[in-house]
Amino acid sequence: MEKRKIYTAEEKQNIILELKASKFKKEIIVKYKIHHNTLSRWEKEFEKSGLDGLDKKKRNAKNAKRIAILEKKLIVTEESLKYTELELEIRKKLMNGFEESLPIKERLIIVEQYIGKGIKREALLEICKVTEYQWKKHKKNNQP
Repeated sequence: MEKRKIYTAEEKQNIILELKASKFKKEIIVKYKIHHNTLSRWEKEFEKSGLDGLDKKKRNAKNAKRIAILEKKLIVTEESLKYTELELEIRKKLMNGFEESLPIKERLIIVEQYIGKGIKREALLEICKVTEYQWKKHKKNNQP
């Protein structure tokens, strides 16, 4: 069984340029013993990224950078989702008919339960329709 030839980026580039000059794909496929899918992939990679697109190491490095960026975006999205889920959970507790129908003491207790779980205090107070003054007064009265 014949061992498969590994082409360098420069060799691939020369083959692509030869293909563009001759316009006969079949001729290139036979001459270099390359599968037509491989040649088509090389053409696309060369058109998209030039010589770097044909260099597997450089392509992998670009992909690694892209993956790192996407992973960071995923973390931000997950944090945002967690925040939204907590906010939804709080709003469900508050929606006992209407938010205003829930007594202030119960709304303050809800704020107390969710502080430190990923939502800033100011946002909690706004969601629960509690003023900063009411919160400070509640904390002062409930100190051990």
